[in-house]
Amino acid sequence: LHPTDCDIVNPTLTNLYPEPDQRLIMKNFAGSFIGGISQMMYYIKPLTPDEIYHNFKINKTRYDLVDCEESSNCPNCPENVIPGQPIIQPPDVYGCMDSSASNYNSNANINDGSCYFPPPQMTYIPDAVFRSQLALAPYNVVFDISGGTETTNINSINSLSIANTGIQDLTGIEDFEALTFLNVGGNSLTSLDVSSCTLLTHLECQNNPISSLVLNTALTYLNCKLTSITSLDVSQNLSLLELRVMNVQGITSLDVSQNSNLQLLYTLNCNGIVSLDLSQNTNLIELKTQQCGNLTSLNIQNGNNTNMTAMLSFNNPNLNCITVDDISWAQTYWTNANGNVDVGVTFGDLNIPC
Repeated sequence: LHPTDCDIVNPTLTNLYPEPDQRLIMKNFAGSFIGGISQMMYYIKPLTPDEIYHNFKINKTRYDLVDCEESSNCPNCPENVIPGQPIIQPPDVYGCMDSSASNYNSNANINDGSCYFPPPQMTYIPDAVFRSQLALAPYNVVFDISGGTETTNINSINSLSIANTGIQDLTGIEDFEALTFLNVGGNSLTSLDVSSCTLLTHLECQNNPISSLVLNTALTYLNCKLTSITSLDVSQNLSLLELRVMNVQGITSLDVSQNSNLQLLYTLNCNGIVSLDLSQNTNLIELKTQQCGNLTSLNIQNGNNTNMTAMLSFNNPNLNCITVDDISWAQTYWTNANGNVDVGVTFGDLNIPC
């Protein structure tokens, strides 16, 4: 590569056939040599600088020479230097010149060897069974001897189905940031926190001795039947469509007033629930609330009764009256003979409340 202009800091380079490293020097010498060869042969002495420059001037057009005095790309050439002002050279700026480094300096023109590349973020999975499941296809995650793996190995997984495998601890799930589907049913989990899985929409954690359940806000489907939870907060799950809370004896109340998009609700064998208000669930189309021994109040006056495809409320011995949209309509379509309600259950509405 040889310079083709006078910019000594960032010269324009061109790739030529083999010739001396510096094109400018080579051509200056070549012009001087050709122009003054007779003098060299006659005097057998080196040419003076004036003689070299004279031959350079007269031969430059023949040899495509670069004249620094006539170049517009030469800030420090005589015609571009302001009299009395010092020639300004670009300052040396030391720093890291590797753009992939965390301390990259875009202004540096001298690499000082300071580039720093931080170690990769790691995710640690302490549960051996959880690790063994992740090591299988289709996940194929590789772990080190401490149970860690680079977070980039797991943070793009969007679906994880590891039910009935004996997992006791789901630590590490917080780094599965792309997860949208999670099925951990039938394990031995005592707690589950998916609040960091912000894209998760489908969660199945049924058949676990879970006493602490922390949700994210994007869920549309939740199955937490046969768990040991004593409370369930779904007030932030505004997109929730299906909620299955069956055989959960520890829950004493269930507030779904913020879940206006809810379409399906199952509360079977939930003996702790005393009252269930579904008046704000205007999109509810399927309800099963059965074998809730202490349930005394059920309100499904939400303006959507006629669109419901299923309403089953039986084996609730202490529930005597259900608040509905229209008493006459409910008496016609929700009967004991059809398997909807217990014998003797009546209906109330705005005009004739329970």
